[in-house]
Order: sequence, then structure tokens, then C-alpha cells
Amino acid sequence: MYRSDVCFLTKSSQYLFATSRSNSFDLTGYIAAFKIAPSGAIERQICLNPTPTSGGHSNAVSPCPWSDEWLALTDDEKGGVEIYRWHDEFLARVARLEIGEKGFGMNAIWYD
Repeated sequence: MYRSDVCFLTKSSQYLFATSRSNSFDLTGYIAAFKIAPSGAIERQICLNPTPTSGGHSNAVSPCPWSDEWLALTDDEKGGVEIYRWHDEFLARVARLEIGEKGFGMNAIWYD
């Protein structure tokens, strides 16, 4: 029922974020966070949170390149992007922008 999608390390390389997407629009996808050891091994899973939709073809996570604090998550099922805050090993959704065009939002980039 699920496909793995995208994984990225944070700027500090201390955390790995990974997403999965559902094969069915009736099920949500997931975003997970893992603590990474200095050796590069996974120390532990911190969270596994459902995403608002299946994620469509994307459900792609994109950590901010200049900080561990922010992540973007794209959703092309409904056409949108979400911003998450990562603070004290807690992942909180702080914003969502829906474009309302299916297929929009395959990937996110950060621009400064």
C-alpha cells in the first residue's frame, strides 16, 4: 500500500527525514524523523507522522539548507506545500499553501 519516497539529512547531519506515499488516495502518507549517530548509523526513530493526504506522486521532504529548524513537504494530490518546524525533536506543521491544481508541488526548493 505504500511506496518510499524521499529522504534527506538536515544541515547538521544529525537527523534524517524520510517520507512514504500511499498507493491509494484513501490513505495518508507518512513523514518520519530519525536521529543519526556520528558514524552515520540510525540511532533511533523519533517520530512517524501521517501527512494530510496520500502525497500523490510526491510527498517529498526538503529540509532547509541553512538550518535544521525548517522543512518543506510537497503534496501533488491536492497541489500544495507545507512548512514544518523541527524543534527539540518535535515536528510541527506550521503552514500549508494549497494551490488547488493537481500535479502542482512535486518538489520544493529553498531560496534565500
